[in-house]
Amino acid sequence: MNRKERVQHSSAIKPYSHYKCKIPKYLKCIPLHWHKEIEINFMKKGAAEFIVDDEKFIAKAGEIVFVSSESLHSILQYDNQSPDYETIVFSMDLLDAMGNDRASSELLRKIALGGFKIKPHIFADNPYFKEMKKSANRVFDCINEDSSEYDLLLKSELFRMFFYLYKSGCIYKANKEDITSSMIIRSAIEYIEENFRENITIEDLANFVHLSKSYFMNKFRNSVGMGAMEYIVEYRIKRACELLLEDKMNVSEIAFECGFKNLSNFNKHFKRITSTTPIKYRNKHK
Repeated sequence: MNRKERVQHSSAIKPYSHYKCKIPKYLKCIPLHWHKEIEINFMKKGAAEFIVDDEKFIAKAGEIVFVSSESLHSILQYDNQSPDYETIVFSMDLLDAMGNDRASSELLRKIALGGFKIKPHIFADNPYFKEMKKSANRVFDCINEDSSEYDLLLKSELFRMFFYLYKSGCIYKANKEDITSSMIIRSAIEYIEENFRENITIEDLANFVHLSKSYFMNKFRNSVGMGAMEYIVEYRIKRACELLLEDKMNVSEIAFECGFKNLSNFNKHFKRITSTTPIKYRNKHK
C-alpha cells in the first residue's frame, strides 16, 4: 500500500481533480503521501496543521497551501477543529508547461520537472496575498461551474497565481539535500507499509536507509511530525480501520493481521487513536 497515490488525478481531457475536503473529528489526519501533480489547498473554515516536506505550519481560513510535485505532505487536525477546505490537484500539462514559449521553457517547465519547489504556506505576510486569495476563490468558482468555457478562466487564474508566486520569490530551486531527505523518508515509509505485519524496530528502519539510529529518528520526526514507532502504530490502526469496514474478519483476526501480538494491546492503541472501540467503530462507520 504505497503512499505514492495511485489515484488518477488528471486526464488528457481534464488535467485536474477537485475535492471538497473536511477532516472529521474521529480522523486525526490525512496520512503522509505524495504524487506527481501540483496541489493547491484553499482553507475555507477553521484551521489545520500541514506538513509539506520538512516544513510544518498551521493554515487558517482564507490561507493557501501549495504542494509541489513529489513533495511529501500530510494534514493533521489542529486544536480539535474540523476544517473545511477545497483542493485542486492538477498536472502542469494544464498550463502547457512543456511548451516552447519562454514562459513555459524558462518558468513553468522547471516546476513541472521537479527542479523547483513552491513555498507551501501563502498567508498575509506575502505582498501579493490578497491577489492570490482572489485568484484562489476564482479557481474554485471555475471548477464548480465545470465546463470547457470555465476551464479557460481557470487556466488564466492559475497563470495569475504562478505570476504572483514568482514575483514574491515563492518559487525556488530545490537543493540536493531536500531531495535526498525526501527519498529517505519515502523509503522508510514504504518499508513500514510492506512489513507492518512484522516486528519492526528503529534499528531495522535506520539500517534500511543507511543512517545512524539517532540521526534517522530525528529526521523522521521532523519530516512526519511523529516518531517512527508512533507512525507504525498509527499505520497499523489505520489498516485495522479499513479491515473493520470490510466486515470479513473478527476483531482478533484483524489485530493479528495488522501486526499486534495480543488483543489487549490492539484495543488499547485503537481506543487511544480513534477514541472508540473496534466494535463500535465498525458499527458506526461500515
